[in-house]
Amino acid sequence: MPDLSIARQALHDYKPRRALPGHAPRAAVAAIFHDVAGGAQLMFIERAHRDGDPWSGHLAFPGGHVEPGDTDIHHTAERETHEEIGWSLDSSHRVGQLDDM
Repeated sequence: MPDLSIARQALHDYKPRRALPGHAPRAAVAAIFHDVAGGAQLMFIERAHRDGDPWSGHLAFPGGHVEPGDTDIHHTAERETHEEIGWSLDSSHRVGQLDDM
């Protein structure tokens, strides 16, 4: 099983593709990795079960829509993660960023 050094290496110089402004709602998610003996683990959440929610019960990354007070897309992912699962993410451990879509 690979460790986080592979992800860090792959994302080190990666230049994410950006969506055109105004073409889609802005949102961000956090892909949270955990280094353990034998390799890295990737965390998912299970969305709450609610009538009428088309994503009810699905597995997902913590995250959500950008709010006016968010300073950048990283802040959105960090805020949403804290709201959804109570974890404070430390930006010093950020591995990288992927494409907007």
